[in-house]
Amino acid sequence: MKAGLDSNDLKFYIGKRLFRRAFRRHGKPRLSGTVLDVGSGTAPYGSELNGCRLVTVERELRFRPAVVGSAALLPFAARTFDGAICTEVLEHLPEPEACLAEIRRVLKPGGRVYVTTPMTWYLHYEPHDYFRFTPHGLKYLLEKHGFGVLVSEPIGGLAAVIVMVAFEKFYNMLFKLVFFVPKAARPGVIAPIIIPIAWVLAQVTAMLDLFGKRWIFSVCLVAQKGAEG
Repeated sequence: MKAGLDSNDLKFYIGKRLFRRAFRRHGKPRLSGTVLDVGSGTAPYGSELNGCRLVTVERELRFRPAVVGSAALLPFAARTFDGAICTEVLEHLPEPEACLAEIRRVLKPGGRVYVTTPMTWYLHYEPHDYFRFTPHGLKYLLEKHGFGVLVSEPIGGLAAVIVMVAFEKFYNMLFKLVFFVPKAARPGVIAPIIIPIAWVLAQVTAMLDLFGKRWIFSVCLVAQKGAEG
């Protein structure tokens, strides 16, 4: 089991693989300079941004962010950052447009933001799970707040949703089966079983998703801050 791998890394291996592939394709080539990760969590893309200075902001201390603060009221001066990341955050905000307005405020003119949001996924982190976004709806909101959309692409399709839900159930079953192992150590025990299966399913899912594009798992957009208004 590699260093830093935890229960969520295993349980959501397929989804995380899809997200990382999308970021490498669309986010990484378009971000540079000082980049703000809004609602950063564990900052999963920090290692991808070679040459960039990443600043994480998160309201929960357990993630050890660089700055503790709200995504709807970012504690930074205007025109501070060259780029921003906001992944799987907007659906958990009761006022997601406030976050988009704040990201625009703290970006320099021409600054870019990489955004992902779910379209088809079950309730999670309740009760703070408020919205789902279509590509068209997310594009509308970004343009409404002064961004020009450069990229809009689905992440995963119907197969991804079905396989990920089934795989999570499978993981939970294995986790319970090794009840005689302390909970903290269980991911390491079941990792040799889980990872090969997850890798194969990820390849199959990528092929099957070609036939279910209208059932989108998540939405990926890259947008650029327009002229000051």
